[in-house]
Amino acid sequence: KGIVVWFMKMFYQKCPQISEDYRVRHINFEKQINMIKDLEKEKKAIYIYPTKTSNVTRLGGSREELEELYELGRHDMEARKEEIVELFGINA
Repeated sequence: KGIVVWFMKMFYQKCPQISEDYRVRHINFEKQINMIKDLEKEKKAIYIYPTKTSNVTRLGGSREELEELYELGRHDMEARKEEIVELFGINA
């Protein structure tokens, strides 16, 4: 991680905010997840995430792994369809 931050600073010398944002992205991610969980408790949001782990990373995966993850997402959303419809007040 340190080498990536260093690389970001060198590559984006004219835009130091980019490397700073990258350096604290994990902190911002945790804040956002906590915000979503708080909103979920208030019935103002739904925290949607894959129900199974995947080998797909931010940088990629095989075509088959990506297709499996896509299908998992479709299945997970279908399983929570009523919850989603209720949140948005949609007549389905």
